[in-house]
Amino acid sequence: MKAPATRLDETFTRLRARGERALVAYLMAGDPSLAETGRLVIEAERRGADVIELGVPFSDPIADGPVIQRAGGRALAAGTTPCSPSGSRASHARPPTPAPTA
Repeated sequence: MKAPATRLDETFTRLRARGERALVAYLMAGDPSLAETGRLVIEAERRGADVIELGVPFSDPIADGPVIQRAGGRALAAGTTPCSPSGSRASHARPPTPAPTA
């Protein structure tokens, strides 16, 4: 049984059928703030991003390069965590947009 298609699957299928490539934007959730991340997600989609990847800040990003490490550090310093009791969760940064968010 085949799994149902996701918005990400549908986006890549549509682009492949048209012979196009995807523009994937990467944003660190919470950098500079969760509210600003939400605005940046909407703006990236408005300006043509086909997919928006939201990075989740964590305290030991050894596999990431220096730019993403610094963005994660700023997000953590601002109180963003993958899940925290204060509600400063990275998942809150994803506003509803037509572009899939990974």
